[in-house]
Amino acid sequence: MKYTVDYVFYALTRAIMTMLCCGGIYLLRTILRIRFCPASALTLYHSVPDLAEHLTAGILVYAAFSLLFVWTASHNTV
Repeated sequence: MKYTVDYVFYALTRAIMTMLCCGGIYLLRTILRIRFCPASALTLYHSVPDLAEHLTAGILVYAAFSLLFVWTASHNTV
């Protein structure tokens, strides 16, 4: 079965956005735990920057792949 560029782009977009959404929900849950339970702030403080860093990296990877797919589709190299 041969996939079109549009199908691959849509599938990749769904997969990356689902992962970013799940990561964002987990980050929000962690921040709310820190806010409502100050005792856990000391143990969870170091995990929040790492999670935010991973979300930012995911967005940058998505942007890079989307630019690659747009460039490939516009030059008809597939």
